Amino acid sequence: MDHICPEYLRYLNGNARATSIVVNTSGADYVFGKDYMLSPLKELDEFIKEHHHLLGIAPAEEMQKKGMDLGDNQVRLLAKIEELTLYVIEQQKQMETLNGQMMILKDQLSRINKNNPIK
Repeated sequence: MDHICPEYLRYLNGNARATSIVVNTSGADYVFGKDYMLSPLKELDEFIKEHHHLLGIAPAEEMQKKGMDLGDNQVRLLAKIEELTLYVIEQQKQMETLNGQMMILKDQLSRINKNNPIK
């Protein structure tokens, strides 16, 4: 079978099963770097609506035709998970700010209602 796909050391045309596979990768810690810019969620939404896949991830049709590099795909998926984590952290901060503002407004409204009871 090696003659079918000469660019690979081994070519398997069928199923494979393993207890463990180690793929050398670089990781995706660059997402947490100071210079890394998260895409605005509105832009991501527009990209997904137009292209029907995540930015930086190959579309399913391409994966089905060409296959995919497991190490590269693992790094891309990890980067997406790390980006999601950063989005969630940012949203949590925004919620805490909004909750604080809401509590202040509720307190102010309560004081206004005490000073000006409805007759």
